[in-house]
Amino acid sequence: VGQAGKRLQALATEEWQLAQEAGKRKEEADGCKRELVAMEGVVTEVQDKWEEARRVLNADIAMLYDAKVQAEHDLWELRMESAESLDDLERRLHVATATTSAMPQAQRTPTQRRKEKVTNRRKEAVGRPPANGRVG
Repeated sequence: VGQAGKRLQALATEEWQLAQEAGKRKEEADGCKRELVAMEGVVTEVQDKWEEARRVLNADIAMLYDAKVQAEHDLWELRMESAESLDDLERRLHVATATTSAMPQAQRTPTQRRKEKVTNRRKEAVGRPPANGRVG
């Protein structure tokens, strides 16, 4: 009976030690589960922030694109207005030149004659290389 008692006591001790170890491992597993749940919360939070940042960035991109399109349109309008103004100035110059040229030489002021010379030089210079030899 002594041998069986010792054996029984050894088995009971081993069972107790295994139960203790199982308890520790269960606590470790519970701790890991808590960490996992916390990490999942962090991952969800990061994903939410990422989605919000992406929405904001897309809105900013759309706003910048709209501004670019508007700026291109404004530039086009300015070019059209400039072209119209230039056409108007050229018409005025043509009328002024024609009017001045029609005046008798004696009625023209020195300033008008000087302007007429410049205008005539410009008309003659069209298509010729510059006098200083440089192009552009």
